[in-house]
Amino acid sequence: MTNVLFVCTGNTCRSPMAEALLKHKGSSRYEAKSAGLFANMGSQAHPNALEALTKRGIEFDHRSQPATVDLVEWAHLIFTMTEQHKQLLLQQFPEAINKVFTLKEYVLTDGEYDKVYRQLQKATANFEAKRAKYTYGLNTAGLSAEERDEIKRSFQNETKEDRARLQELQSKLPGIDIGDPFGGTSEAYENVYKELDTLISRLIDKKN
Repeated sequence: MTNVLFVCTGNTCRSPMAEALLKHKGSSRYEAKSAGLFANMGSQAHPNALEALTKRGIEFDHRSQPATVDLVEWAHLIFTMTEQHKQLLLQQFPEAINKVFTLKEYVLTDGEYDKVYRQLQKATANFEAKRAKYTYGLNTAGLSAEERDEIKRSFQNETKEDRARLQELQSKLPGIDIGDPFGGTSEAYENVYKELDTLISRLIDKKN
């Protein structure tokens, strides 16, 4: 049995729907829970989130909870709804770095997506190495304003192709975040439900 923790902001919209979907689709192989980075304890799921579930025959009794050490330690995999959630969670629990992913990042890293993602990682590392070299040069004591300007111009010229390559690769990747429907219409919740439904199905297929 794989323990999966879904994390969003308030644990009333996205992460509860993801939890309910995984329990509904993969209950024989998964134990699912959800939490929020800024969640109150004991709030019900948003009515529009519950409506999106119940109209598909998924009954779900939910009470919100914050992300805690116990939940993080319990989970084998932790899926956040956005990259920002992921970074904030890792600031609180850096020891969980090997099991925290955005849901899309984890589910979609296969095939062509995986190829582009790895190319982007390599291109980013190459760019950051060049930037570090020039940053070191700028920190050299005794440089004149003209010398600093020349270093900056050299950096821009040398990394022109690198920056174009990064933009090209980034444009090929789908958005990694799942939008927050909070405050939106029931249609917004429907759209998030459909997106999560597809992602949870792909998660289960990936783990088969």
